[in-house]
Amino acid sequence: MKYKKIGLIIFLVFNLQNLVYADKEISLLKIQAKLFPRIILFDKSFKDRLSDGFINFVIIAKDSDKNAKNFKKMIEKNYHNSINKIPIKIIINNGINLFKNYIPTAVYFFDAKLVTNDLFKNICKNKIPSFGYSVKSFKLKALITIEVLNKVKPLINKGVLKQCAIPFSASFLKLARIYDETNNKK
Repeated sequence: MKYKKIGLIIFLVFNLQNLVYADKEISLLKIQAKLFPRIILFDKSFKDRLSDGFINFVIIAKDSDKNAKNFKKMIEKNYHNSINKIPIKIIINNGINLFKNYIPTAVYFFDAKLVTNDLFKNICKNKIPSFGYSVKSFKLKALITIEVLNKVKPLINKGVLKQCAIPFSASFLKLARIYDETNNKK
């Protein structure tokens, strides 16, 4: 009987940790779904990349990825098809034919396996802001993620910002924290 109780306690603790972790992941995705599309407006040249007057926010993932589809729904729920009266399309794309049908206004690296050097070079060449889930996505050359400590703050990858020369407004750069990948410093 004593071993059953210990086993039950271990089982409950393990499952509660998984629930808390899953809840944190969902909360972070909800924050990102709210903030990332809005950050596009701080890019001084985003209007140059509108396609037929639309912001194209592209999620790099497989079409069949259920989590990517849920993230897309979160963004659509937050923005109801427009940001500041500019229509927005949320597109899931595997990155292979990204530039054939439209020019992305911004991309979110949802599936790390699909982010190739060629994809990054095209994104950078076209000065397209890229977003990632966490600081780990900076290894994929994501430009921005969200840091949640006492406050929610955008975190900018200094190396990618310099390399891609994306012209963000001074007010956004003051609001964000700069992450230097070479020194792992914020």
